Amino acid sequence: MSKNELQAFENEMRAAEADWQLLSLGGAVHSFSNAAADAAGIPGVAFHARSERRAWRAFEDFLLEVFS
Repeated sequence: MSKNELQAFENEMRAAEADWQLLSLGGAVHSFSNAAADAAGIPGVAFHARSERRAWRAFEDFLLEVFS
């Protein structure tokens, strides 16, 4: 996603007064949460343990907020 696309998305969400958040994880690439991703040997596809843990915590926080 380009900076312009990201800015457009943020502007659209704010204009809609949506309740939103965007999680950007440094080091994360496609399939970052799949521990077997490295075996594919595809550029841009890799497991990233730190990002996987952070994303999982964010998901748990979201579930707590929605279902508490």
